[in-house]
Amino acid sequence: MSSPTYNLKAVVQETGVKPDALRAWERRYGLPKPVRTASGHRLYSQRDVDIVKWLVARRREGLLIGRAVELWRQLEAEGKDPLQAMPIEPRAVADLLKGDALDALMQTFVEACLVMNESQADATLAQALASYPPATAFSQVAARALERLRETGDEMRWRWAAALVERRIQALILALPPATATGRVLVTRVAADDGRGFEALAIVHMLRGRGRPALYLPTFTSSAELQMAHQMSQAVGMILLAHDFLAAAALADASRDMAAANIALAFGGAIFERFPHLADGICGFFLEDRASFAIESIEKWLAAGPQAAEIRALASPYRRAREHFIARRAAIEASVWQTLGQRTRPEALVAILNFLSDHILAGLALGDAAPLLAVGEKTRSFAVAENAVSLAWRDFIDAYRRAAAKTLNDEGEIILQWLRKIET
Repeated sequence: MSSPTYNLKAVVQETGVKPDALRAWERRYGLPKPVRTASGHRLYSQRDVDIVKWLVARRREGLLIGRAVELWRQLEAEGKDPLQAMPIEPRAVADLLKGDALDALMQTFVEACLVMNESQADATLAQALASYPPATAFSQVAARALERLRETGDEMRWRWAAALVERRIQALILALPPATATGRVLVTRVAADDGRGFEALAIVHMLRGRGRPALYLPTFTSSAELQMAHQMSQAVGMILLAHDFLAAAALADASRDMAAANIALAFGGAIFERFPHLADGICGFFLEDRASFAIESIEKWLAAGPQAAEIRALASPYRRAREHFIARRAAIEASVWQTLGQRTRPEALVAILNFLSDHILAGLALGDAAPLLAVGEKTRSFAVAENAVSLAWRDFIDAYRRAAAKTLNDEGEIILQWLRKIET
């Protein structure tokens, strides 16, 4: 047993665990077990430090701290030394410390954005980019911070922070030397107002940093516009990102047009991370590796030589249902309005009806019920946020179901089945 020689500050620096957490672990679980000096200060042995690193490693693997302690006790009960039974490689310790440093940068950036301190937020991004590769800084600091800000529900600060990140990346792109490789790639996202332009810009920056010519297209409004941009830029292919259901549906339509025009397409985005099976309906190379903005998947696609995908036509039942719904949508919404119009704020009911109907169309474009079934709870939350209805959620969705059943014929049976599955 090594003698206690490390004070609390030294252990914090060595492991990245904050003092409050170390004290809490000691109090609740008896790990680690520092001794006390005559003045009451804690002194830790090397084994104590190793125990802390071991617990942190288990947390990084997904265990809660209580479960990590249980695993430690279980190994001890089996007569094993946990440090020997599940050793931590030196490289893993470095990764753990790097992760804690990235967490700290991410949190600093969030706090700066919450008070809209532009100089502090920009300085934090600059520090991350100076300390880590761009892919790591963008994915582990900027992207995670923006997601954290979005979760607060403060859209103004989230968009302010997203714009700041975009400006920083654009400045970095302008500072890069000219590309040395051949084969230009267009990078864009489907929705212009999703607050995620920084992801497409980050991909452009990383490709340009590797000497590859890449061009950022802020957004597109039609497949014809995409085809024109592809032709004018003489690109070898394009990368499209989609982050929600509506964007994924637009991407599905665009991908069929790109395949028909013999244009190579790679695609990805947050929506496919949540619902990877939706990628089955897209004509193109799926960037399934979301880590570090899929840069390695993109390199694989480019190295193989981008090729246009085979056309995956939308199955006829979904195509017919989609055409039928487009023709009857106004009648369905008018019927709901007649039933509920006197019990709601008009502008809010219009917004909610559009929200639900748009996601029905998205599901039909993708040939999948996920957009509608997943959006049911979101629509309910949207209604509450808009203060749109003075009636129960069940009454709202029942009115929509009745209107659809009255208005749609057999070609709309898929839609009616989906509506019946929405939880009320």
